[in-house]
Amino acid sequence: MRKFLLKSLILFFLFTFSLFAQSNEELKKIVDDNIKNINEHIFTYDSSEIDIFDFSTEGGLAKAFYNNNDLVLIKIELFFELGKIYKDYYFKNNEIIFVLQQKFAYNRPIYYDEQTAKENNDNEYFDLNKTIILESKYYFNDNVLIDFIQDGKNIKLNNKQEGIQIFNEINDEIIEILEQFKNRGFR
Repeated sequence: MRKFLLKSLILFFLFTFSLFAQSNEELKKIVDDNIKNINEHIFTYDSSEIDIFDFSTEGGLAKAFYNNNDLVLIKIELFFELGKIYKDYYFKNNEIIFVLQQKFAYNRPIYYDEQTAKENNDNEYFDLNKTIILESKYYFNDNVLIDFIQDGKNIKLNNKQEGIQIFNEINDEIIEILEQFKNRGFR
């Protein structure tokens, strides 16, 4: 009888836990659905756009999107001599849920044309077709990194501290960007 009660109790807790626990794949599906919803409604949101200069050598743009007073998306474009970076920060209930980062690395600076290459005894000049693109995706749930994908490959972190560090770095970027909006009279 005692073994039966113990087994029953264990099964009850396992069943109850499985009802409330969601796998990372289920959480990612929810995040993907939220991203899809935000992107489908992006033109209905209020938005503010600013120039940002402190994040890159060639300047950049930041655009924040609000659904009523709730921040749902920040889009960043940063420009460099040898590339550019696009970052999209998605939010739900004022918490970061997803970051898409695309880094574009040029083979030469955009002003480095065929003539400039010849003048520098170089046989290679700027060619947009030689741009290398690195894509990173960060999934979050309750301010915890639940998945990191780089160029379509799942990246395993060495420890929980790495995930915390990634979250903190991204969170610091967001705070700095929102501060720039605030300093220019936006929300």
